[in-house]
This record gives sequence, C-alpha cells and structure tokens, in this order.
Amino acid sequence: DRANIPLKVSEYALALAIGGAVVGSITIFATGFLPAGLVTLVAFIFIVEWWVRRRVSSRTDKFNEQLPAALQMMAVSLQSGFSISDSIRTVSQDLEPPLADEFGRLLDETRAGASFEDSLERLQGRIESPDLNIAIEALTVHAKVGGNLGEILDQVAGTMREREKLRREIRSLTAQERMSANIVAALPIWVLGFMFVSSPETVEALWTTTTGTYVLIAAGVFEVLGFMVTRRVTQVEV
Repeated sequence: DRANIPLKVSEYALALAIGGAVVGSITIFATGFLPAGLVTLVAFIFIVEWWVRRRVSSRTDKFNEQLPAALQMMAVSLQSGFSISDSIRTVSQDLEPPLADEFGRLLDETRAGASFEDSLERLQGRIESPDLNIAIEALTVHAKVGGNLGEILDQVAGTMREREKLRREIRSLTAQERMSANIVAALPIWVLGFMFVSSPETVEALWTTTTGTYVLIAAGVFEVLGFMVTRRVTQVEV
C-alpha cells in the first residue's frame, strides 16, 4: 500500500514465489548446480524487496516535497473561510500524486462514515513522515479544541520548507561520499564480469567447483552487507 502497488499481500507473495522459482530453475538448468539456483532465488527475492522499499522511499520523498505547498494552500483556503474538508478537497484536485491520491483517499474515507481523526491516523500509517506527523497533530488538535488552524498550517509549512532546504544541502555535501560508496560496492562485480569476458578460465572455478561456489556465495553475502553498511554510514537524517 505504501509503495502504491495494486496487489494484495497474498498476490505479492505468490508472484514473488513464482518469480523466484522460475529464476532459480533457469539458473539450475543453465549451470547444473543446485546451490547456484538457490543463490539466484534469494537474490531475486532480495532485489524485488529492495525495489518495493525503493518505491516506498521515493513516494514518501515526493509526498514530503509536496506537503509544504499543500499546507500553504490549505492555510489560504481556511483563512478565506473554507472548511477543512473543502481545503483538503482543493489540495486533492489541484496537486499531483502521491499527495493528491492520499488526500483524496482521506476525503473518501470520511464520506464513507469514518471519523476524521481515524482517517488521519490511517494516513499517518500509510506515509511514514515526521513532517506529516506535525501536520496531522495540528489538524487533530484543531478538530478537538479549535483555534486558528490557518495560521498554524502556515507556520508549519514554513518550518517544513526550511527542513527541506537543509536536507538538500546535506545531500549535496555528502554526494561525493555516496558516489564513492556505490563505486566501491560495484567494483568487485565489475571485476568479475570483466574477467568472465576476457579470461573465463581464470574464474570458472567459482561455479564449476564446490569450493568455488561456496566462495562465490560468501563473497555475495559480504558484498551485500558491505553495500548496506556504506549506504547507512553515508546517510544523514534531518
């Protein structure tokens, strides 16, 4: 749901299992070695899971980029005399996905009979964003005790713009380190591919012998762990 993939959990699990089985079977048929097929199956599952998480991260980042403009638009609407529902409807109609989709879903749930607070809580569960949490807290407090919500949302939008500016500056300052981490992680794979093309007899023992296969599996595991560690080290959260 967070990745906006139109599949149920059972359908996704079934597709993942079938895809992994097909890829693993093809590898076993091509190499004649069972561990190679198992490694390919695990790699396939890992890649798909990474892709899903990447979609979640990308969608959340785009939502965060749109949120200050949405709150500013809501603040103007509220200060003009519109209700919260009208201001949310304006945002869902004028902005682009994913924010428009999520706010439209929020309106649909309230129209279907759900309480505004419960709909906000479900929105908070779908989009894991500290910025959204601040906005939802302001909307929840206003729904309970009232207050000048337009002015509050205007101030929250300004704070979010400053935080987004700081995030971009940090990403710019750490761009070289992140690129270096990606290059170091890709270097062993590139070297193996180059040797496979230029001198295959040098590395063929990696998949033609049992010891070589175990070495290749261990190298793949350490490659993945090293990539995850370097990405974590170069990631600065604001």
